[in-house]
Amino acid sequence: MDLGFIGGFNFLGKDYKKTGFKIIWANELNPVACKTYRKNFGNHIIEGDIKDKISELPKNADIIIGGFPCQDISINGKMLGLAGKRSNLYKYIVEAVTLVKPKIFVVENVGGFLLKKMSSLKKDTRRF
Repeated sequence: MDLGFIGGFNFLGKDYKKTGFKIIWANELNPVACKTYRKNFGNHIIEGDIKDKISELPKNADIIIGGFPCQDISINGKMLGLAGKRSNLYKYIVEAVTLVKPKIFVVENVGGFLLKKMSSLKKDTRRF
């Protein structure tokens, strides 16, 4: 999502110009993914579990963008809802938006959130 947001790349023969946005903080659990991110974007990525790193968020930012593993929520996934190992990651995006109070936020659209089975997840997002 970061690359798409900052632009400055070519994909399938189409140029995507730089947008002027600057990523100031990122988080990833996987060390190999962090190494790749650092090589391509910079050292502002924080490696580790977001539940342990959320206190390191910047105090303010104009925009928060986020994507989260959707295997447990996606209609193409396990459909485990909150019982899934990865399902609670969306709560940290909600917490980040609550703490930082950005002008806007952009998050991945996971269609499984709309299902009745996921109604307990929707309660957290209604405060926006």
